Amino acid sequence: MMLTRFFHPLALFAVALGMTCASASTQAASFELNAEQTSRIQQFLPRTYAKLAKRAPVHAICIGDSVMINWSYGADNGNVLKAWNGIFLQELADQFIYNGGVRLVRPAKGQPAKLTDFMGPEITVQNFSRGGRQIFHALQPLSTTAFENDPDLVIVSYGINDCLNGQPLDVYRKNVQQVVDSVKAHNADLILCGPSLILSDPPEMNLALTRPYTDTMREVAQANGVFFADLGDLAWLIQLEQRVHPLDEVRKKLAKQAAKAEATAAAAAEAAKNDPKAPAPPTPPRPPVIENPLEDELNADPDKKAMVSFQQIVELLKTRYNHGDIADLVHPDTPSQQLLGRHVYQELINGVKKVPWVMAAAAVNLENAETCKLTYRLENPTEQEQTYAVLPLLTPTWTPQDAPSQVVLKPGKKTMVNITYKRTPPATTQGRSDLFPPHEAVFRLPILTVGGGMARIEEARAGITPIAVLWNTGAAFNQQSIDLSGRFVNTSGQTVVGKWEAKWMGQTASGTFSATGASEEPFRIKFNVPPTTRQKGTVTFQVTIGNNSYRFDRELEVVRNISLKEPVPLLSPNTYLRDQPQNPLMPDTTSPGVVLRADADSNALYLTYDIYGYRLQDSPAGTGAVGLELSVDARSYGKRLTPGSTDPIRIVAAAADGDATVAPLPPWVFGNGYAMYYDEKQVKCRLSSRPDGARRVTITLPRGYLYLHEWAMGNANSQLGVNTTLQIWQNGENGQGAYQTFCLTANGRHRDDAESLAVLELSDKPTGRWTVRLY
Repeated sequence: MMLTRFFHPLALFAVALGMTCASASTQAASFELNAEQTSRIQQFLPRTYAKLAKRAPVHAICIGDSVMINWSYGADNGNVLKAWNGIFLQELADQFIYNGGVRLVRPAKGQPAKLTDFMGPEITVQNFSRGGRQIFHALQPLSTTAFENDPDLVIVSYGINDCLNGQPLDVYRKNVQQVVDSVKAHNADLILCGPSLILSDPPEMNLALTRPYTDTMREVAQANGVFFADLGDLAWLIQLEQRVHPLDEVRKKLAKQAAKAEATAAAAAEAAKNDPKAPAPPTPPRPPVIENPLEDELNADPDKKAMVSFQQIVELLKTRYNHGDIADLVHPDTPSQQLLGRHVYQELINGVKKVPWVMAAAAVNLENAETCKLTYRLENPTEQEQTYAVLPLLTPTWTPQDAPSQVVLKPGKKTMVNITYKRTPPATTQGRSDLFPPHEAVFRLPILTVGGGMARIEEARAGITPIAVLWNTGAAFNQQSIDLSGRFVNTSGQTVVGKWEAKWMGQTASGTFSATGASEEPFRIKFNVPPTTRQKGTVTFQVTIGNNSYRFDRELEVVRNISLKEPVPLLSPNTYLRDQPQNPLMPDTTSPGVVLRADADSNALYLTYDIYGYRLQDSPAGTGAVGLELSVDARSYGKRLTPGSTDPIRIVAAAADGDATVAPLPPWVFGNGYAMYYDEKQVKCRLSSRPDGARRVTITLPRGYLYLHEWAMGNANSQLGVNTTLQIWQNGENGQGAYQTFCLTANGRHRDDAESLAVLELSDKPTGRWTVRLY
């Protein structure tokens, strides 16, 4: 007999005694899993289901961003049990009669371990989610502490911060696959959930931000047989009112009458031509002018109706982010968290919620360097005529210029939809979000589709034609020159012949290519390293085929390796901009700035920061005069050359000379594979004054804390990945002030991404080698 859901303890007691009654049997039937639902749970959660079916202890872990800790502004802030992941687990507990519900292991201070005091079998959960994190951060607990208690189920959701920080889709995809591989290696079940929506202004752009990441995660999940749910699926979040103009039927009747009168008049006019004595044809009646105060809202114009639909969707969504007087359109409120948790459970047992349309056969044709056209097939699978609103959302890369705002389809019919896009200029000088994906000949364009009282942001997974350029992105370490490579992908059925030209920081490379239909052709680009220690800029890559030209740009940063005792000037992020040549002066008593030096011996790693030209002042907010972050990738040489992540050491120092405060260190602080509980007091940091008036921050990092590193002193191939940021508080006018920031490097990869770091060689003899980072 299938286990069923009950919510009252007396009902559970009755089941335990084998009692039957009409009301109990009715309740059981309404919650009983059918064979197909049971099969889905067994398919996606085989290990968990085997325990659920026997009501054996089940342990789950959750890894994600601030949405998974129920970030909010009231009493429920930080209550994981009321986050969607906690609600989902409670749904499982209810379904399989875990009387004790869900218990949170090691709850945060002030947070409950349980929502009820019921006794009985429990599902336990441990939460590793942290605000502001991206998908690669999931590998930190997964490689250290997450599997300490041998979890049966792992729930992972990321994407909001990935999109806000411009994480490249190819990196996101690799990280999702790494999560899948890690969980499978531990024989645990996995649930992947695409991120919830961002509703910040402008909504027509921000609603689109997470969608390529959602679709990428969905694709990886499907390829690996992993259950996936979309937390941004509008079909679950809102139900649209199908508004019909109150005078539509009257208009239709009057239109029929007018048509009949016109036909009668036309017949009489024809008769009059042959019979001069025939009476004059009647004058068709003038239809009455019908007005309604809702005319604008219910306007039959397709563009206006589409705009009304979009505004209605935005207003409905805003009710899902209701935090009272606080405007936060990123974190769903607690009632919406409950809805999302139930949505994930319903999709687990029933599958994706069906909408009354099907999108298929998408392709993007590049018309020139600035425009492209999306084409896809829209089908009506229902037995009724459907009217669809088609609303292409803005993306950081392309802005829709021309689209049919309304499509009407008879039952079972289909049509091709065409949308023209124009390339969007990059918004900032810090990073590029207007680039094609470097890893696939596919473009994922979000289309908000509305019909039948339902809405969903569909991702048109469109193949790029006639040519695509795929790049070998990532970080190449210890390079003597800049060598870039990739391949042309001919997505057409005919041979394509063309030429290409690449430019970077005043250097130019060019070549030709010929690719037969549906084939690939490799290319290589070589540039010289710059005369400075760091440089970043756009690699403009133009492909010309016949009279048409296309752009497939990428971003490139090169950073020279650092040796021991070498002075390195830190740079301001406000001046370390792409396409701006860098030739910073070495700070000294006459030139303000910060100089970094590193040294090491068999006992420790030493880092000194000499601050010139700044009078240190304590922040009025009590956040210190100097704030410092230090990232160190201390994996062994072979591991350090592979993707990974770190966490920064955070330090705060007051303006006066003395010891600084070091924040607690997570187990994975020095890279994947580290799993040590550190005493931050053993990391020494002190602020002192120099005779020349400069101020010095000194950090001493014990060698024993870097226990996975080979630490071959004097060997330039014994290396650490490093990056650092130092902030100096400066008072301003009218009591205002701000921190002035200096950094070693800043690029399109997250600070905690091991591939974003510079290289420190444990030798005082410089090798002149470089890290070449293409993204």
